[in-house]
Amino acid sequence: MKQPYINAEKAKGVPENIILWRHVLKNISIALSSITFQKFSDIFIDFIAVDVLFGLGGLGSLLKWSFIREIDPPYGIVVQFNYHLFFVVTFIMILLFMAFSMGIGVIKGILDPRVSTNER
Repeated sequence: MKQPYINAEKAKGVPENIILWRHVLKNISIALSSITFQKFSDIFIDFIAVDVLFGLGGLGSLLKWSFIREIDPPYGIVVQFNYHLFFVVTFIMILLFMAFSMGIGVIKGILDPRVSTNER
């Protein structure tokens, strides 16, 4: 709010809410959207850890169930890896991250057309 272009808009007599919407929010939207994706991924990973710890029945539990433990008396505990379940759950998580990342990229392009990955 103390930047020179904000002070220039105030000097022109532009109302405060228009300055906020057109200038301030437009300039912070790119950084805010990047932080939003990082926080979404952090919360998603934390949810998977909580799901494994408390057995809520979500993706974390499915990942836990991909490691099958069987008690075999001559050998003790035998751990088997169900790679089909593990890869399906991992693929779903990757698709969620990619979809959210692409959505953030589209939102960034709409908010600020200068942000572009197409170089000509």
